[in-house]
Amino acid sequence: KYAVEGYSDSIRQDLHPWGVTVHVVEPGIFPMTGLYSGGTVFQDAITGRYAELSRETQEVYGEAYLKSVTEALTEGLYGFLSNKDRFKVSEAMEHALLSPSPKYRYRVGLDCRTMYLLSFLPEWVRDMVNEFL
Repeated sequence: KYAVEGYSDSIRQDLHPWGVTVHVVEPGIFPMTGLYSGGTVFQDAITGRYAELSRETQEVYGEAYLKSVTEALTEGLYGFLSNKDRFKVSEAMEHALLSPSPKYRYRVGLDCRTMYLLSFLPEWVRDMVNEFL
């Protein structure tokens, strides 16, 4: 994602002399895509990493820890921060295309705006928030 953002910023500056505008739409987590539905993305990633651990390390953490981490990610990211209004992304795209004064960047969804605000805080605060999620 950062590469696309960087590339977009670069071509935005390069094409400006010719009146060509470039805008970035950053959608957050939208359950309609099915990517996060049921927590399978997180479940598969966490289970895979857990399987790579040594047997001794797996015994230290245990299955209960694995389950609690998976549930926290699923409920935190998918439940609390996911966006229910799927039209917000298309509205942002429409605004970027048709507005006489479009924004350079559209952050769509509660999760995107939250992460943007967190970027201004010290790292230790972001780490605490990540532990909560």
